[in-house]
Amino acid sequence: MQQYRYLNFLKGLAIFGVILVHSPQKIMGINPNILTAVHFGAFGCQLFFLISGFLAVESWKRVENNEKPYLSFYRRRFLSIAPIYIIFVLLYQILAYFVTLGYITIPFSICQESMSVVLNMLLLQGFDFKNFNSVVPGGWFIGTINLFFLLFPILYICHRRFVTKIKYIGPYVLTIFALFLSFVV
Repeated sequence: MQQYRYLNFLKGLAIFGVILVHSPQKIMGINPNILTAVHFGAFGCQLFFLISGFLAVESWKRVENNEKPYLSFYRRRFLSIAPIYIIFVLLYQILAYFVTLGYITIPFSICQESMSVVLNMLLLQGFDFKNFNSVVPGGWFIGTINLFFLLFPILYICHRRFVTKIKYIGPYVLTIFALFLSFVV
């Protein structure tokens, strides 16, 4: 990964963008021009998705010749995300418990529905259309990236087979198909 040191710069840029876009959310009476300017930070999430896609390809290349490539790929992805996220799920559930008892107040709600908490613990909150972002604030990103990781090997293999069959127009057809599919979904 030494050859990809620039990814750290891009990650830093993405982190800065995410902080920038979220920082004025609770500031009342902020100048609309400032809101417009910091909104460009929203591209930080897209940049994280782009970096994650690139790193997923690199990770898949390392395991695709293993005896069980899917298991190796999923295990690495899950273990890179799950431990810290599960800790946050638990911390937010404890916080919600204290809110329920009336000991503290917070400016947002935390979902305590059992199925939503379980889906978050399994990093499958992308399937929880109602509470995908309310067990852990910002959890939508983890749910989205994990769904991408679940689909990635299938998409990657299809892409490689399709592109090798139709060398010149394959990437264009696949891009148009993916665009169409995203609009349908």
